[in-house]
Amino acid sequence: MLNHPRHNHALYWALAFNAMPLLGVLFLNWHIFELVFLYWLENVVIGVITFLKFIVRRYEHPVELFLPLFFAPFFLVHYGGFTAGHGLFVFALFGEDWAAANGLPARDLARQLLFDQGLAFALIGLVFLHIREWQRDVAKRGLGADTVFGLMMAPYRRIIVLHLTILGSGFAFRELGEPLVALLFLVGLKTAFDVYHHRDGTNSKVMSNDKTRMIQDAMMEKKFEINGREYTFDTYTEMAESKHFATAMNVLRIIISREEFKVAEDFLAEKIAKEMDLAERVQASA
Repeated sequence: MLNHPRHNHALYWALAFNAMPLLGVLFLNWHIFELVFLYWLENVVIGVITFLKFIVRRYEHPVELFLPLFFAPFFLVHYGGFTAGHGLFVFALFGEDWAAANGLPARDLARQLLFDQGLAFALIGLVFLHIREWQRDVAKRGLGADTVFGLMMAPYRRIIVLHLTILGSGFAFRELGEPLVALLFLVGLKTAFDVYHHRDGTNSKVMSNDKTRMIQDAMMEKKFEINGREYTFDTYTEMAESKHFATAMNVLRIIISREEFKVAEDFLAEKIAKEMDLAERVQASA
């Protein structure tokens, strides 16, 4: 059902992302290579914005200052190599035939695609839409709400399934002569994927009650484990003052999201406040 406001937003956003490819197929004589190349350019945009997300964060603790020093360069090298290899594969599979059919040397390929075929305008639109999506997420969840591991994996989850499908379909449709219905099918496939991605992404960014309870249950026991050694405490106050607990919380800052960490902090603060209140009442009655 797409009558839910969250689903409507996902549909509108997906249509915005795919309006230019649709216009390109219908009015600019785009073929499969233009479509696949534009979707590859979107991967580049996603990578650049994800790299910025590693850097542009709200740092609330010294341990968070060290995160971008390792993860941002690692992502840049790893994702950059992955995307470059993907681009070479796209060109080898579709670009060489396209360039030959248009009588273009390889050095003129980018100019022809970006300016003569109008992909530059589509690329500008993609940059704007992805930045706008980031701004909307920051307004809703705050700056740097994702974990570094979540940021690391998100682009790959989005790219691998989609592009395996599009490349496979594109190769098959090219052998059929690239009929218009096939090109429209590729645009529709990408649109459907974006609907799912934006809807699923919206749902995953809201902490579920089950996950909240899981975090609270873990702290309720007043014990945790570091390097195979278990630490148990009599009170929450004692646990919070432990240097081992401080180490555990620093690890949590890296592996869980800001919302999840806030749940843990609030839960601990509430338990400590109740312990202090109980201690004051006992002392007053003595």
